[in-house]
Amino acid sequence: MPSDKAYNYAASVTPMQYQVPDILPRVKKIASQYDKVIAVGYSQGGLIWRGMIEEWDDHNVELFISLASPQHGVYGDPTHYDMYLDSVVFFPDLNNELPGVAEEEKERKKRNFLKLRKLALIGGATEDVIDPWQSTMFGFYTDEGFEGEVIPMEETKLYKEDLFGLKTLDERGGIVKCRYDGLTHLQFRDNQDMLRTCILPLLQSYIPQ
Repeated sequence: MPSDKAYNYAASVTPMQYQVPDILPRVKKIASQYDKVIAVGYSQGGLIWRGMIEEWDDHNVELFISLASPQHGVYGDPTHYDMYLDSVVFFPDLNNELPGVAEEEKERKKRNFLKLRKLALIGGATEDVIDPWQSTMFGFYTDEGFEGEVIPMEETKLYKEDLFGLKTLDERGGIVKCRYDGLTHLQFRDNQDMLRTCILPLLQSYIPQ
């Protein structure tokens, strides 16, 4: 992929498995100017950020804010898990679900994810793009399918098997959830009250008193 490509507008549909390695070198260059980095990823950007964090061995991202981002995905049919692994490229790799990947590589990505001090997950029930909206907080449908019950993060395979470190990060107090209802997907970008409620408290320790 061209290194000067900007993934906005029509280019945002470029498969994410291409976007992550293309964007990462530029992010590394910017991040090298700072001791600590606060990453904010809105919508698809939250997935790109998680992909970069997992691939970035020496990252200095301390706080990752995932804003209205489908972290558990929106593509995986829970009734056809094998088909999901075979046909979806980005999410099974991101989630360390692929059986053919070496354990050393999975552990490397897990270590990188666990270098985060804090992960903030922000979403709400009036979300009108991500289905289910609980995917913004790593929740998803049960194996009964899209018409079935939605389970929280703590009951998912990703969490219980700690595939990329989600459970470990949570158990050490590294995950914060902020549910903010009343907003559509696009409104999560710049709603002032949501920013004051969900994001500003996360930044207090970084603001000089």
